[in-house]
Amino acid sequence: MARAQTVAALVAALLVLAGCGAQPAGSGADGGEHAAHALPAGPATALPTSGQLSSACDEPAATGGTARLRAVQLVVQDDQLVLAFGLEGPVPADLRLSLVAAPGRPSASTRPTVAVTSVLSQGQPAGVEITTPSGSVTGQRPADLIHVADGEVHVGLPSSVLASLGHQWHWSATAVSGAGRGACPAADVVVVDGS
Repeated sequence: MARAQTVAALVAALLVLAGCGAQPAGSGADGGEHAAHALPAGPATALPTSGQLSSACDEPAATGGTARLRAVQLVVQDDQLVLAFGLEGPVPADLRLSLVAAPGRPSASTRPTVAVTSVLSQGQPAGVEITTPSGSVTGQRPADLIHVADGEVHVGLPSSVLASLGHQWHWSATAVSGAGRGACPAADVVVVDGS
């Protein structure tokens, strides 16, 4: 019962969390047929300048082709979590972004307990899936959660996604487009110690 309530709460939060509009990757300056979600130039979801948690990877793999990452940031402000994926070049029309996290320090036996996967298809937000120990949930309105502008993809989620990780945890991120695969960090993981 508690698991169903947690998953239901995540679904409800995903449906109401629509902090900004989006301009699809590859669309014109006015957003074309998606004018209701068009934004002025610049990142669609601004990262808070300070928050309860801010963790960044600024040492990505030097490879990745069209999916090469420049940096990845994870910021929590109040009840919102923003995952910001910066790419070296323009955002590819077809792109899969993933962030995985696990509690504690990394070890050979550690397996991710939290995973967020965001998908762009033909330049449009096409899917967001969140997996936690309570189960998996898919965002019903990806365009409300994924925001694309100027080589950046931001994903806005409820901060409760991180609740199962505790005070000390680690994460890593990947971007995949066609044969290109970017990773951040280049090796190992980013450790978060909130104790």
